[in-house]
Order: sequence, then C-alpha cells, then structure tokens
Amino acid sequence: MRTVTHREMRNQSGDILRHVADGETIQVTNNGQVAALIVPAGAASAGPAAPAGPSASAGPSAPGGPPAQRGPAVPAEPAAAVAFLRAAEQHVSDALLSQLGLAPASLAQLLASISASEATHAAFLQSPGKA
Repeated sequence: MRTVTHREMRNQSGDILRHVADGETIQVTNNGQVAALIVPAGAASAGPAAPAGPSASAGPSAPGGPPAQRGPAVPAEPAAAVAFLRAAEQHVSDALLSQLGLAPASLAQLLASISASEATHAAFLQSPGKA
C-alpha cells in the first residue's frame, strides 16, 4: 500500500486517482496521521459505494475470481477523447463533493481541495487551447 501526504494528494490527485483506478489502495496522511484510505471502486470497504460514471472501473478482482474489467476506453478521435476526459474529471469532482458531509473536517477539506482540482481540469478541457 502506497502512502502519500495530504499535500501530495492535492498536487498529484489525477495521477494518484489513476493508480487507485488501476487497483492500488492509497493511504493519505495529514500531519503525520493517517486521514484516509482511498480504495478502488468495487473493493470491499465500509464506506458508501462509488457512483457509476465515465471514470468508474470494476476495481481489483477477488482472490480466485475473474479478472477485473477496466472502465470504458478513451475514444481515439481527439475531440471525443477530450469530451470523455472532461466528463470523467467532472464525475470525480461530483463524487468527491457528494462525500463532504459524511467526512470528518480534515478529510472534508482534502476532498474539497481535490474536487476543486478535478473541476478545474474539467473546465480546462471544456475549451481546449484557451487556457
């Protein structure tokens, strides 16, 4: 299990969430204390299930079970790929925002920060070349 700091999560959220989507569990620390575990969608957890959307994946397979399936492939055509990625970024932002009321204050702050980052990515992808 990989461990990242709150700052690393904020600054590298896209990369870290891709690792999680690929089946890796990430432990996030805040001031040296474990604040959160980020597990792939579909992995056994005590928290609420992740909503389905363009960036959702099946997560890792259970031991002895069938291999995990990835989410939909990014379209080959550039304009469609940008639209797909924008929708995925917005989905992640919305999913994080939906968890704010359920999280302790320090985790809610982290979720809000990451959600804002994802929403910013989505906004940049809305109008490529104008950033």
